[in-house]
Amino acid sequence: MLVSKTEMMKVVNFAKKHKKLLITLAVIIILILSTQRRSNSVKPVQVDQVKYREVIKNITATGETTVKKEYSIRAPVGAKILQIMNYSGDAINKGDIIIKLDESSLKSSTETAFAAYLTAKAAVDSYDEQVDSAKRSAVDKKLVRDEAWREYMADNGEDNKQTYKNAEATYKSAVSTLQTLLDKKQSLTETQNSTYSSYLVSWNNLNNSQIMAPENGLLALEDLNAGDLLTTGDKLFSIVSETGMEFIAEVDENDIDSIQINKPANIIIDGYVNDKFEGTITRIDAQTQITDTGSTIVEVGINLNLKGKRPILGLSGSADIEVGRESEKLSIPYDSIIFDEEKNYVFVVFEDKVKKQEVEIGFEGNDFVVVLKGVKEGDTVVVGKETEELQDGSKVSYFKTE
Repeated sequence: MLVSKTEMMKVVNFAKKHKKLLITLAVIIILILSTQRRSNSVKPVQVDQVKYREVIKNITATGETTVKKEYSIRAPVGAKILQIMNYSGDAINKGDIIIKLDESSLKSSTETAFAAYLTAKAAVDSYDEQVDSAKRSAVDKKLVRDEAWREYMADNGEDNKQTYKNAEATYKSAVSTLQTLLDKKQSLTETQNSTYSSYLVSWNNLNNSQIMAPENGLLALEDLNAGDLLTTGDKLFSIVSETGMEFIAEVDENDIDSIQINKPANIIIDGYVNDKFEGTITRIDAQTQITDTGSTIVEVGINLNLKGKRPILGLSGSADIEVGRESEKLSIPYDSIIFDEEKNYVFVVFEDKVKKQEVEIGFEGNDFVVVLKGVKEGDTVVVGKETEELQDGSKVSYFKTE
């Protein structure tokens, strides 16, 4: 059909007059067609089934290896190290000699302690003579006072009265002097006993200048060398036993209420990256601590089974601590849930399409969540980040996750 020139001009004029309207209509048509194409496209997704599982919740806490019973040996006396018999890391048997102390320095300490004892004893002995003299003086003054009292009773004259008063004052002064000497002697006697005890300790140390291992295990030697001068109480070494290993986990204070004694934990140690170790919670500290980053934590002790690995103190790692478990509960993967304000949804697969389905959830584990309503056993749900790209009715192709 031919269009006349006049009709063509009318169409052109209409187009010019309604240009904006026509552009808007064109954009709407393009959007509609684009939406239809998207809704008709097939999206590949991962899926999993709704089924009965054991749902477990863990928390992760960092920490380091230590020992439950620390066989830690300290210097029994100030002395010079003569010889170190083993290296740190050596396998040690109970009774092995680890450090030999310089006997000459120990002998000097013993002699010094004995000299202090003799000085204290001499001081006590000197007071013995003074005390005996003071006792005799007090007895003599008492006899004089008693005689003055009898004369005063026989004759109440002023002279006898004054004589009695003077004798009484002299006797009381003698008693006071005696008591002062007795108190001082008691103090000196305690000093004598203390110095004698120190002498016995020094003598014992002299006879035990060889410091031995108290238990079998690996030697963790402090930074010591032959010739070092020790101070009493300095830490010398520890004995580390595989059977006595423990992992100290720093648990955030907000999670501590969920931690329970005897619950299992899985531990990964940085030094043994290819291994996972099993443990059991044995203790929870009774006080909090502040970390270098300002966090408030509670130390939790975990009995550590190293499965034959070399026990080393201070290795860093992390522990997955079980804080909840529900057995044989209908559940869905955690990453299948769409959290939307107060409601939760999943995408359930029906043949080649999905339906957005509201669900009610219960106990939340790390990987799975107990589902109370909304789906049934055997339903297939979409998992993973693809849930963010789906709409109700979207077409999908899928494979099941293992």
